[in-house]
Amino acid sequence: MMDHNEFVQHWNYFCSLAEMLEKTKEFVYHGTKESEEGTICLIHSDVYSDVFKQIILLAASEFEVVSKMICRIMGESPGNIIEISKIMLKQYPKIIETEVITLFWQGRPLSEWSVDDSEVKDKVKGIEWWKAYNAIKHNESDSYKKATLKNAVMSLSALYVIDLYLMFLQCGNLYILHDYPPVYFKCKYAPSDVFAAVGELPDFGNKSAVEKYQEMFDSVFNQ
Repeated sequence: MMDHNEFVQHWNYFCSLAEMLEKTKEFVYHGTKESEEGTICLIHSDVYSDVFKQIILLAASEFEVVSKMICRIMGESPGNIIEISKIMLKQYPKIIETEVITLFWQGRPLSEWSVDDSEVKDKVKGIEWWKAYNAIKHNESDSYKKATLKNAVMSLSALYVIDLYLMFLQCGNLYILHDYPPVYFKCKYAPSDVFAAVGELPDFGNKSAVEKYQEMFDSVFNQ
C-alpha cells in the first residue's frame, strides 16, 4: 500500500489536468453530434492545438505511471503498455465497463481496450489516444495533427478511470470524489450530499478494498 499523501498527489495532478481541459472550452466548443453511423461524437473532435498536445502527453504518461502502481500492488512489475494491458485486463476485466460522464457525453473510455496476440508481436488495441501519444512523443511526421480535442478528452477520461481504481484500492471507497471533485468529469459511482452512489465501481461490486486484497492474495498463494 502506498503512502496516502502520494496518492493525493496523483489525484491532485489529475484534477489539474482536468482544469486545463476545462479551460479549452473557451476557444473550442466541446459539444457532440450524431455521426452517420449513429454514434455520438465530438463536433470538433479533430481540432488540434498545442494545449491538447500538452494534455495528451501528460495524461498518457500519468496513465502509465498509475497503471504500474496498481500492477505493483498486485505484485507485478510491467515494463511497457503491452504488459500493463495484459495484467490490468486479466485482474480487472470489467474496467472496460467503467463509465465517465461529462457535460456533453457519457461513455466508457476503455470499452475497446484489449491486447491482440494473433500476430508475432503483441499489440495493444482500443486506446487510439495512446498511439497519438507515442506519435507526438517521438515527433513523427504530421504528429501535431493527432493532438486533437478527441485524444485529449479520451486520454484524460482513461486516466480518470485508472485513478478511480487506484482510489478504491488505496482508500476502500470513492469519497475523495465527494470532498475533492474534479472539474469537467463525473462518475455515477461517487457518493454525493443527497444520493448514494448509483451502482458500484466495476470489478469491486459491494466488496471493500480489504476483501478484494484478501481475494487477490488467496488466489496468488493457492496457485
